[in-house]
Amino acid sequence: MSRPASEAEARKAIERMIASELGLDITPAARALVDELLRRYGGRIAAVLFYGSCLRTGDAGGMHDFYVIVDRYKDFYGGWALAAANALLPPNVFCVTARSGGLPVVAKVAVMSCVQFARAMHRGSLQTSVWARFCQPAALVYARDPRTAAAIRQALVEAVVTAAFWAVRLGAGPMSERELWTSLFRATYGAELRAERSDRPDAIYGANAKRYDSLTRVALIAAGVQSSSDLQDGNRFAALSAQERRAARRAWQLRRLLGKALSVLRLSKAAFTFEGAVDYICWKIERHSGIAPQLTDWQRRHPILAGPAVAWRLYRQGAFH
Repeated sequence: MSRPASEAEARKAIERMIASELGLDITPAARALVDELLRRYGGRIAAVLFYGSCLRTGDAGGMHDFYVIVDRYKDFYGGWALAAANALLPPNVFCVTARSGGLPVVAKVAVMSCVQFARAMHRGSLQTSVWARFCQPAALVYARDPRTAAAIRQALVEAVVTAAFWAVRLGAGPMSERELWTSLFRATYGAELRAERSDRPDAIYGANAKRYDSLTRVALIAAGVQSSSDLQDGNRFAALSAQERRAARRAWQLRRLLGKALSVLRLSKAAFTFEGAVDYICWKIERHSGIAPQLTDWQRRHPILAGPAVAWRLYRQGAFH
């Protein structure tokens, strides 16, 4: 990738890389799930993004991850209750199943509006989870029209720029590309209540190391934390004062605390809005931590009442970090 001289040129370079990624080939299992989504919801969908571990690895048997982008929640759901829940605490999530090669395949689908999706990518957003996911590779498996596809590309460019902005401010000083990205992913996982192995940031970076290494230079310039001349002189990052770093860490601590609180609220919301939520949560915890939650019939029937005690027990067992 050539060396851009300005933030605008750097953004263009990032957009070109993302445009090439958005057309990534997907497995027949993923395609079957996309087809099922479009069969069910058709014209109510503006775009569908495929991301996460199944995209990275090509694993057809895992839980596929999709984001469905819509114009208006009420039009998508056809009612006010789910629409209000999605607007107040995005995203809503649900499961979709299909068959591929005669075998069942499954996906977790998150729903966000075009407006909320774009806002969540900006560095000032108090929610880190969306831009942290979409500074990673994604495939645009459906877009209603070229204008929608262009809006998605711009949102993903912003995710990469925001990632670079926070990576520098949370770093301890000069870092390699690997250290920059893995430390960022570790921080963003820490801002959620997630059952992930401690080596997940290294696995994410390692799956696309050349991509992240190539993005680093232009992302730093686009984020305004490094000039082209600084990089040509061999300096990794623009100097941040001790005061600036303290301010950044305070701002991140707010996001970390809010992120964990929002994770709890979303899990509670899922009990009402996510069909099969209890089984999905148990599957997710076991898949990522190796610890299988054991629930009584009463706990399954009353997930909100049982949730805090179950979560505390799993935390003590090491399921959450």
